[in-house]
Amino acid sequence: MIKFLIAFIFFTYGLIVGKFQIYPHNQMKDLYHSIKYTIKDSPKNKSFSKCTLQQLTEITSGSTIIIGHAYGQIHKSTNFNYLAPKVENFLNKYRQNIDRVIFTGDVFYEPSLKKWNNLYQQFSSDMQVYVAPGNHDVGTLSSSEIFQLSKFGFKNSISVNDKPYLILENSESSSGLLHSSTVDLIKNTKQPIVHLFRHHVPIAELLNVANSKYKNSDNFPTADEFIEKLSLKNKIVVISGDSGGNPSRPRITCNNYKNATFITNGIGESEDDAILVLINGRISYFKI
Repeated sequence: MIKFLIAFIFFTYGLIVGKFQIYPHNQMKDLYHSIKYTIKDSPKNKSFSKCTLQQLTEITSGSTIIIGHAYGQIHKSTNFNYLAPKVENFLNKYRQNIDRVIFTGDVFYEPSLKKWNNLYQQFSSDMQVYVAPGNHDVGTLSSSEIFQLSKFGFKNSISVNDKPYLILENSESSSGLLHSSTVDLIKNTKQPIVHLFRHHVPIAELLNVANSKYKNSDNFPTADEFIEKLSLKNKIVVISGDSGGNPSRPRITCNNYKNATFITNGIGESEDDAILVLINGRISYFKI
């Protein structure tokens, strides 16, 4: 009888957690994905080559900072979390030399309008602040609506700068695939280099470095298909923030294929954490 009662209590609580998404719903969901996700062999391209980013020892004036998975490690996050402490400390320390900061998704583990407002108020006086949201930021109807109400809200994709040409994409709105509005922005520019900032990795070859499994992973384009869809005549640099969130995922990867460069980055609150820096048209990294 006691065993039956205990089982009934756990079953009932499980139903409540699933229906109302209360603690530990998100923790269990992330654990489930980490257990279920098995790295598949990625398509091989002979000319799909690794690239090396330069390490910076200082942040100089005019820098654009790119940060993926800014809330850090899953098990260190709570419903009341903000940015990972080392991310917040870095931005405060170098705020006078930063022109803009671009968060490439999973800024907060549990977003709220108060957190988005705090982020804007804390840094916008010294730098431009942009967010290409991830699944934690806009993965539910309520969080998506909250994001739209914030200072950072946009629906699918927007260009935020002409030289260099910078595009932000809400890749969650298209389940990780390229949105048609993004394709239009890329095709319609005459700039020689396009920088695209998004949360999800854009090609099948990079699914093995993503923090979690994607719903449309079986339909993800290869690098060849990605380039063909864009009819690329210019060079594109795609920076994704869905990596580095746990010890099994790299903090930074960089790969070249034809006229495209694919970079992933994410904070995991580890000793090798690093952010990306765009200055004078070049992407480098800085350890934090």
